Amino acid sequence: MTSYRAGTTSSLDPLDHINPFTVLMDARLQLLAAVDALKGAESERVAIALGSVVAHDHAIGEVARAWASGERTFEGVATPRERAGNATVEEANDARSGLIEALGTAGVSFELEVLFPWAGSETWQLHLIGLAMHEGACAHALREGDPLPGFAEV
Repeated sequence: MTSYRAGTTSSLDPLDHINPFTVLMDARLQLLAAVDALKGAESERVAIALGSVVAHDHAIGEVARAWASGERTFEGVATPRERAGNATVEEANDARSGLIEALGTAGVSFELEVLFPWAGSETWQLHLIGLAMHEGACAHALREGDPLPGFAEV
């Protein structure tokens, strides 16, 4: 069992030693640094990349709120792809704050599995780490001029 508050775990799995909140914040900082480095250039790609992570934050937040109210199936939750659109830095920051609040309010245990309509069955921890990886990939694509990952591509 993983204990993030104590900072210790009895598991030998390296993934169990990763705090999802830490990687989410690190990925967001990478994305914001990439956006800042562009200094207003490529505004359409930036808006699409930010819209992609906002869509994920909103979808996962909705699942967390439903989880908190006792739901365990989430077929009615719109997927990130269905929610995707353009977003600003402010909207991205608001969405991330909302996600963190939803996860905290829901009191989810990160090792529990959830059937996400867009990703299949994963633990909360693995899904949040995957979101951080997606966000890091968006940051890398913006910095390097590479295609945006997944459905974020123009």
